[in-house]
Amino acid sequence: MNDDLDKIFDNLKGTFDTEEPTIGHFHRFEQKLFNPPLKNNKQRWMSLFSVAAMLLIMLGIWIGMEYKQSSYGLELATVSPQMHETQNYFTTVIQREIEIIDSYRNPQTNKLINDSFIQLTTLESHYTHLKLELGESSQDQRIIFAMIRNFQHRIEVLENLFLQLERHQLLKNNSHEISI
Repeated sequence: MNDDLDKIFDNLKGTFDTEEPTIGHFHRFEQKLFNPPLKNNKQRWMSLFSVAAMLLIMLGIWIGMEYKQSSYGLELATVSPQMHETQNYFTTVIQREIEIIDSYRNPQTNKLINDSFIQLTTLESHYTHLKLELGESSQDQRIIFAMIRNFQHRIEVLENLFLQLERHQLLKNNSHEISI
């Protein structure tokens, strides 16, 4: 292995750069290393413009996020901890009722369920409008009451639908018993 290295170095003899750097090279290198050259005016202005542009972009993003948040309005849960609990209660009840009603879905009840869900969609769009109003005036009690009433209306629609579906099921079972 030593012989191989010797052969390689013998083949490369005369191709190595063995010249000394010019006089003052190390001093100039040291000066550049510890004292970078001063920027000219154009470079200074470009760096200031880039910092200013970055700040403007960040400001624009922040304003956009604020606008986006206000354009969606405020949820009832943002008003107070009690309203947060109220909203959670209503959304849980509504979700549970929808799951129960979906279990009754069949070709005979499909139209009835779809009609009620159209009413729910209307109430939800009204709730979205109320959220926007609450975003504009966050402590208006009338808006908060209207939001709670909206949840109550949705639950009433689902309860009425549930009662109609149970009647339909009962009539179906009774007619089935009579025909036997």
